[in-house]
Amino acid sequence: MRTAQGASCTTPICDAAAASRDAHLRTSRVAKKLSSGQPGTKRLQQLHGCALVCVRHRHDALKLYRFTTVELVVDAAPIHPRQFDAASFGIRLYRQERELRRQLIVVGARWDPRDQLWWVRGAVIRTLGLVDRICKL
Repeated sequence: MRTAQGASCTTPICDAAAASRDAHLRTSRVAKKLSSGQPGTKRLQQLHGCALVCVRHRHDALKLYRFTTVELVVDAAPIHPRQFDAASFGIRLYRQERELRRQLIVVGARWDPRDQLWWVRGAVIRTLGLVDRICKL
């Protein structure tokens, strides 16, 4: 039973089919879990982009149906914004990013030659949109 995304079906036949599907889904178990980017996720990766976390294939108890479910990231925010803003994080820049390097120097970023990172406060990172550039040591 496939429906267009966002389409709703309110006929009695569709309601009965949905109830049957829901019953099968409740008794299903995960048969396979694929992380984003693995073979078998290409079509869903194109559809959902970087929001796709994983794809799960579920089988109902009688193995009559296979359900494909996806896990998506719909929002991301620091758990404790004040702690994030006050903490320092390492940012890696490319050589050609001279303007960004100048902006970091102006706001007081420190260069660490040993780790090859710029250390910057979280508030500045969030302001400049560099959260995805934070390096894990």
